[in-house]
Amino acid sequence: MFDVWGIGMAMTDKKMRFDPADPIMQKTLPDKGGYARLTYEDFYILADRPAISISAGGSVANSLRDLGKMGLKCVFAGKIGRDDEGQFFEKSLQKCSVVSSLSVEAEEHSGICVVLVHDDGEKTVCAKARAAKKLREEDIDFGLLCQSRAVFVEGYLFDQNPQLVKKIVSTAKSCGCKLYLTLADKSCVRESKDLWREVLPGCDVLFGNGAEYSVLDFDESQLPQLCVKTKGADGCEVWNGKKWCAFSARQDVRVLNTNGAGDAFAAGFIKGLFDGCEVDRCVYYGNETAARILESEVSCL
Repeated sequence: MFDVWGIGMAMTDKKMRFDPADPIMQKTLPDKGGYARLTYEDFYILADRPAISISAGGSVANSLRDLGKMGLKCVFAGKIGRDDEGQFFEKSLQKCSVVSSLSVEAEEHSGICVVLVHDDGEKTVCAKARAAKKLREEDIDFGLLCQSRAVFVEGYLFDQNPQLVKKIVSTAKSCGCKLYLTLADKSCVRESKDLWREVLPGCDVLFGNGAEYSVLDFDESQLPQLCVKTKGADGCEVWNGKKWCAFSARQDVRVLNTNGAGDAFAAGFIKGLFDGCEVDRCVYYGNETAARILESEVSCL
């Protein structure tokens, strides 16, 4: 029996310092703090720039690695290419005791995400999913899903493969699994609102940040019983089915890195849920897990 079966985009993150003199980086400024879309040509030129660090990424994969470190039994499903980045990603799961349920797209490269870090600590993301976005229903071991207490689905899949999302949600429901969803990015929410509206009634916990929730823009009656809205240094808000309750962030954290902090918060919150904690204690665990990322020079592995 597993605790959490997760699925999402298998990506390798390349973290870079934003250079205002770089003509390609300049093109991302209108999307500062979010997801910037670049042409393939510009992206690959950017991806060849020197990186501060290289780490395994992907929203749900990040959370599962943190959960694995905390002792939960987790499985991650995704797709990689047959290349060094794919091997690196799979080893990152194994290092954190997460079972790999990865499939391989032999004729495609693994996904890469460039994370541009600005002087004010804000980050802008540029990515090409490549093999990661070619995940299909036949790649999924639904037997492992049904052996899990909870299913965690990444919002990027809503945009890439809506039919697969529907299949996962219906299978989770039929197997009696809890369903956790993460909004992942405001563009995913904006472009897939109808699908979000369809699956949210079956969701047990919804994670996202303030910008993502603002794009969701649903009536509160359409929200799951438990929603978590992260707000960076301003802490978070939790919807308990009746009202939003505000919680403070830790104020003693020396912020060196923000990449993956929201994913770490989700992991800590989920750990609290598995321990049977009340919401305030779940938030505490989330803050503590996020603090370890914020105070580290390099996120994840």
